[in-house]
Amino acid sequence: MNPITFGKERYHENEAMRDWCHTYIGKGGWKTNALFDAKQGIFWAWHCDSMFGNTTFYFSKNCDASLFALRWM
Repeated sequence: MNPITFGKERYHENEAMRDWCHTYIGKGGWKTNALFDAKQGIFWAWHCDSMFGNTTFYFSKNCDASLFALRWM
């Protein structure tokens, strides 16, 4: 897992970041979707969670984390 964390000053961008991940990386979502979904038997490409306005994105592949970092950092 490759986490990338943003502070609460970027919280307003979370929806745009998630939309970008859906479009360019693939299936994923809030942390309720673990990277491996045993029920469906599939791996999610990414997921995120947020606490106190700080948001962390997790990626299955290093290349996806790098692509995300290039766009959003």
